[in-house]
Amino acid sequence: CNDNMNCQVVFFCGSEYPSIPYPGLFDTPYCIGSGSDIAPCQNESIISPVIDLGRYSANCDHDQDAAIPPGVLPDLCKTELCFTVYPDLPLANCVFYTWGVREVKDSCPQQWENRNYVYYGEEKRYIDQCFDITDLVAEYDTIQMSLTVLDMCDVWFGVYCNCATHTPAPWFDNVCIHRSVAIGPTWSYEDEDLFQDNFPSNPDLMESTIRADAALDSDPSGPNIIPEDCITVSCGSYCCPGGIKWTGDWPEVYMYVRCSYIGPGIKPVLAASQLADWIGCGRLAPVQPAPPWVAFQASPSPTGVDEFQFDLNDQLFTRGYFIEYYFEAEDACGKKTTLPARARALADATYPDGSGGQYKGVSYLFEFTCLPTMNSDILYVDDCHGLWSTNTVPGAAPWGYVEYDFNNAFISVIPSENLPDRYDVNAPEKMVSNGLGSRAYQEHLSYAYRKIIWSSGHLSHGTICDGSALSDKSPDCQVLNNWLLLTGNDIGLWITGDNIACDLDDLIFNGSIPATTLMGTWCGTSLDPAPNACSYYELTGGLIGGTVNPEITGTASSIFWVYPPGEPVQLFACNPCPNLMGFDVLQPIGNGISALRYPNFGGQQYSAAIQASSVNSLGYDARTMWFGFSYQRTSPLEVGVPLVKFVVLRDIIAWMENIPNEDITETDVPLVTRLAQNYPNPFNPATTIQYDLREKGPVTIRIYNVQGQIVRKLVDEIKKPGSYSIVWDGKNDSGAPMASGVYFYKMEAPSFSRTRKIVLLR
Repeated sequence: CNDNMNCQVVFFCGSEYPSIPYPGLFDTPYCIGSGSDIAPCQNESIISPVIDLGRYSANCDHDQDAAIPPGVLPDLCKTELCFTVYPDLPLANCVFYTWGVREVKDSCPQQWENRNYVYYGEEKRYIDQCFDITDLVAEYDTIQMSLTVLDMCDVWFGVYCNCATHTPAPWFDNVCIHRSVAIGPTWSYEDEDLFQDNFPSNPDLMESTIRADAALDSDPSGPNIIPEDCITVSCGSYCCPGGIKWTGDWPEVYMYVRCSYIGPGIKPVLAASQLADWIGCGRLAPVQPAPPWVAFQASPSPTGVDEFQFDLNDQLFTRGYFIEYYFEAEDACGKKTTLPARARALADATYPDGSGGQYKGVSYLFEFTCLPTMNSDILYVDDCHGLWSTNTVPGAAPWGYVEYDFNNAFISVIPSENLPDRYDVNAPEKMVSNGLGSRAYQEHLSYAYRKIIWSSGHLSHGTICDGSALSDKSPDCQVLNNWLLLTGNDIGLWITGDNIACDLDDLIFNGSIPATTLMGTWCGTSLDPAPNACSYYELTGGLIGGTVNPEITGTASSIFWVYPPGEPVQLFACNPCPNLMGFDVLQPIGNGISALRYPNFGGQQYSAAIQASSVNSLGYDARTMWFGFSYQRTSPLEVGVPLVKFVVLRDIIAWMENIPNEDITETDVPLVTRLAQNYPNPFNPATTIQYDLREKGPVTIRIYNVQGQIVRKLVDEIKKPGSYSIVWDGKNDSGAPMASGVYFYKMEAPSFSRTRKIVLLR
């Protein structure tokens, strides 16, 4: 995970900038000049020897000492470039790495080709990467490849980066070309080129139309977010002499679409003719499959060979529609393949994995959702979508390990009628301005959602964006701030991820008011000022004895002192590789309190989670929970306590005043003291008030008029822990009926005070 003892490619051994964090090494050189001045910046490549694609290495080394047998060679139609890289390239540095391939024709090198992407990453560890280069080398016999370090400060200073620091990275190792057998069309795609979940175009009209757009911002350097209208996939058949089959001017490349309505009530079934975007990319296929599937035929992309585009009607979908899709292609040799593989078998698989269950909005195919569905008052933002894929069904479309883990937890903890809506951030690591704030407004969120769960997994940068140069253009922080401030209901926000606090701390340090407001004002959270607070592992010694899998314990003042009652929740934050998970070290500020703690170190306490409560501008509770680690990386402290992970989710959901499933709890004692909204409201002649007590003590519930005068005492006694209800018949203490109007009821209990509004209509 940390050490690589082989020979490897290291740039700039003789740089004039000695590295401080890597003693004995040298940082990559800076541009000549400073600030945003146009200046020569490094663009340095290391180029491989000539590689003969008809030969291989019998010893898996640099020597191509054997010829590929003639009978095998025609079927080797897939080619990949693979290498191991140690990045340590924060986006703020504006230093990137990239790769290229080129044909060597008659000993003469030709033009370099690549995907027009640059790569970065803050990981201080070796990671494996592979890139499909089949279409770039399909017609070549001999090639070269290159690895490049590229400084873009002269282009992107002040846009994506401040160019303030450098590292010795990137370092490369284990560079190789793989060729493998592929029969039929082969596929490649980028997540940002696929459809993105979306919200109504008019935030004041929830039934307004929702665009079917790709995740990618078509104008990354401009001030506005303009999503790409068409989606794009790459497909080629390089073993077949004729390649992809064409009929006239149209390729035999198809997208199959199934549109269903998953919200409450009934909406019309959308006809094939309605789904087509007649001025977009592709067309309705001449031959249609059996309903509910609709087939579209691709149009070739104007930007690349073997790239194909599709689109859907932007004036059709409204909230609650769920669109699943997959791709199929045929080559001139009559071979067909789908993306994802086995798509037709997966199309009818239920979640989880054919067991008969069904979670609306979850599919093994590609999909996007028109939000809100109005199925749930909870929104889950998957800000680690597709990363570290977990495919429980072979060939399934990648969800990523975060969604897979959360889906299982949701099904276990949350009643089936309230399973969360999901907003997937496609390709979150690439920061293409498609976060929640790029598509949703505060009005959308306040209308539909009382709880938001935001998980960024192991993502290190671009976690919750604020539209600044160190982020992308998605105003995520501001949208969340507005939702917390302006929602006319009690609401809750849970943020969990290995590096979110560290990421936002950078934004705050550079003057981001939205990030400061979200993290500090609402969530009562800051990054601990201790050295290496972005990683508990580094804080506790790093390579020299650092704690890899810290034990995390609930504090007595938090909601996590309830399992069993009176004892703390205890679990591990599991780190499969020491430098892999940052595990932010937090401290409470303002209204925040420590909810979970790491083990003490050096005589000091360090917080792993912070909980906070505020009252928003409309007088409603806004409760927040901030984890410095990823929820999905937690595990029980001891074998035989498998429910502890679900208990954590249950505790948070209950504290934010949603009702969890009863079958995961082992006690009848309520998780928190709470006062529910009366029902019905408005009422006549009577209404019920429900309340829960976590601990024994004196309890009072009183009714007040708008002048603040007590009109009725409903409860005034010592109560044991438990769930209770009381009925108010609309009368005062003397038994006289009260007039129509607005009243308030207030509950006071140990460490608890809460007031709610109640309306009587005669």
